Amino acid sequence: MESAGTLHGQMQRGLGRAARRAAEKPGAGEYVYDCVRRDPRWDPQCEERGLYYARLMVDLELPVHPIAEHMFDPADHTDPDDWRVELALDVLAELVRLSRREAAYALRRYAEEGAHWLDALDALVSLGDPSLAHGLDGLVAERCDDAELDLLLAGSGTHNPVIETWAARRPRIADALERRRGSGAAARRPGGAARERAERSEAELLDLARRRDDGAVAAIFELGRRRAPGLLDLAEELLPSAPAGSAARSPAPCASTARRCSRAPARGRPSGAAVRTSACASSPGTAPARTSPC
Repeated sequence: MESAGTLHGQMQRGLGRAARRAAEKPGAGEYVYDCVRRDPRWDPQCEERGLYYARLMVDLELPVHPIAEHMFDPADHTDPDDWRVELALDVLAELVRLSRREAAYALRRYAEEGAHWLDALDALVSLGDPSLAHGLDGLVAERCDDAELDLLLAGSGTHNPVIETWAARRPRIADALERRRGSGAAARRPGGAARERAERSEAELLDLARRRDDGAVAAIFELGRRRAPGLLDLAEELLPSAPAGSAARSPAPCASTARRCSRAPARGRPSGAAVRTSACASSPGTAPARTSPC
């Protein structure tokens, strides 16, 4: 982390003053790219920074291709860091919302080729524009197992045009969507079962999480909310193993969620969805808060 008195350091901390200074600083764009490549947030689950860097890219008229180069680096399939491209995906999605639609091409390509393809699909679904996700229904139906498909639907809201367009073309997606609507579980963390989960013991929740069914992710969230020590062991248990020197498939949603919840200081969230905060950064000379620009 650079000094808070420098433009680079202020960008790393998400400070509003950096956005104002960047327009007058030659080469400021490289600082933006560096922040997106090497996510400077203390905890990506507790702060949304995608819009901050996307606005900087729009203000400075920065092209998208350096972010794409980071995403498609060969390390993408070997780096064990679950968060390696999370910020880049968030920035691209925000750029699309800011009318930089060329950013959607990199999102689509990453959904097809990237190691964290499910996160890219989640970002495309969140944009709610079927034209940006046209033709990806085949990839979803072929590549997503039941747990991954349920996770994708869980984050899409009650009526998402992308999901509904896919469902019209793919019976498997339509069936999954109908089941989800029938159960009233349209949100990523269904509220109807929250009280029941809160009344369960840690051992019961761990047992539910190991089943890897529709209730597994919700059980992991509850364990994360309690900061249950058993969640650390669960993350290791659910993570896939691979022979040395081989590139493993991305962790299944339950395993990835368990790992992230076990690292979080508070309640975790699955990949592709960040917790938004609005507190302002702390004063210079003190530890910077995990914030959005103020």
